[in-house]
Amino acid sequence: PFELLANGLTPAGIAVLRYDDRGVGESTGDFATSDLHDFADDAEAAIAFLSTRSDIDQDHIGLIGHSEGGAIAAILGARNADLDFIVSLAGLGVSGEKVLLLQSRLMLEAEGASPEEAQAQADLMAEISVLLDDPEALEEAIFNAALAQADALPQEQQDAIGDIEAYARSLAAQQAAQLQAPSVKALLEYDPDPDWARTTVPVLAIFGGK
Repeated sequence: PFELLANGLTPAGIAVLRYDDRGVGESTGDFATSDLHDFADDAEAAIAFLSTRSDIDQDHIGLIGHSEGGAIAAILGARNADLDFIVSLAGLGVSGEKVLLLQSRLMLEAEGASPEEAQAQADLMAEISVLLDDPEALEEAIFNAALAQADALPQEQQDAIGDIEAYARSLAAQQAAQLQAPSVKALLEYDPDPDWARTTVPVLAIFGGK
């Protein structure tokens, strides 16, 4: 999608700089140990690079960010004097934790879950979100939830899984590790409201109905 955006902007005379994430392609660094604020530093370095080029209009350097990129845009909108406009595509307007809780509910409802099932999942996510600093408790909470969900499956599906407890333990370890990743943890804890409040450049925020 970013290539499509670039191909749409360049014929209109708008230069586009795209770069690989840390540790991807020829980019240095380690993506796995980096977080939202590291990525904001990377985007700020891109702005600084554009500011050195004579073929770039220094009064019209903007940032287009999608999802997490919208959060990065808020961080830079609050602090970078060289940034002149922001386009946030499905970016954060509330904390990452609130987005996760809302997404969980809406995705389950879209898949046909009952309001009670959707609420139970939202309650689980709320419980998990406060355990990010306690890896053992986090994994145990996910394990108990996975075990309960597996026990509620029809017997045929349980038989296909085999060892239910081992399955739940493996799933819990995997999901706990994902939530403990610096990039995910920082995004869940980030509240963009103060940064958006400090942003004075023009902002175009675009959201889809689903």
